Amino acid sequence: MRRRDLILAGLFAALTAIGARLAILLPGITGVPFTLQVVFVFLAGALLGPFPGAVSQLTYLLLGVIGIPVFARGTAGLGVLLGPTGGYLIAYPLAAFLVGWLANLTFAKQNGRGRPWWLWSAVFLANLSGLLLIYSLGLAQFFHYSLSHGKVMNLQEAIALTVLPFWAFDLFKAGLAAWLTLRVKRIMPFVSEGI
Repeated sequence: MRRRDLILAGLFAALTAIGARLAILLPGITGVPFTLQVVFVFLAGALLGPFPGAVSQLTYLLLGVIGIPVFARGTAGLGVLLGPTGGYLIAYPLAAFLVGWLANLTFAKQNGRGRPWWLWSAVFLANLSGLLLIYSLGLAQFFHYSLSHGKVMNLQEAIALTVLPFWAFDLFKAGLAAWLTLRVKRIMPFVSEGI
């Protein structure tokens, strides 16, 4: 990776940490907070490309694992990744890679000449793919953690706790990230150039 890519990856790791600080818990419903992290996961992938986007999110996770309080509500440590909500975090590098790969396919095919609504739709769908990946790993770990700690529940109950309260807000975040991606690429087309 080039120096510029490393600098941008560090920037998006910091932005993801800032997004984690804006956390809202739903009392009595779930331990998964509302945050803005996924907006920056999507932007990292779509703007930086698959590899630098994934590196930005790996950097974010490593900062948290070594004890810097970058996770939601100022938490840190390996225990967060191994806890009930860790699957969401573990999915971030994979989601950034997937979004970056799909977005790059879109931008390469259109070569900057696509209609704005079409480009927005394509990036939005790339973001939705990343969101499904985040939900899948997050749900799997939450479900496994709950069962291994004696909390008996079925898959529908786990989905009701970890996906249903968030999906509408997350759809909005996916759309916002797609819009921001196109705005940034219009102002700074060099951001993901050559990736």
